[in-house]
Amino acid sequence: MSLREQWYAARSQRQQEVLERRQHVATFLLETRSQLNEVWLEQRQQRVAYVAAIKNYVWGTTPNTENDSNIATDVGQSKR
Repeated sequence: MSLREQWYAARSQRQQEVLERRQHVATFLLETRSQLNEVWLEQRQQRVAYVAAIKNYVWGTTPNTENDSNIATDVGQSKR
């Protein structure tokens, strides 16, 4: 094997190693991002529940206004 062939073979091997490292880094980043999203969603749910509990403590429980507005709309439409 000539010196040129050895150099090209080593270069090809280095390029393959770089590609493998990039794939490992990309996989790691995807896993990390996925885990962070799960943690963020869990913490968001906890914050929403905490805010709801504080509102209920301060103002008391209130009926769901979205359902009430739908009922009022249905009643208004049935009278027509």
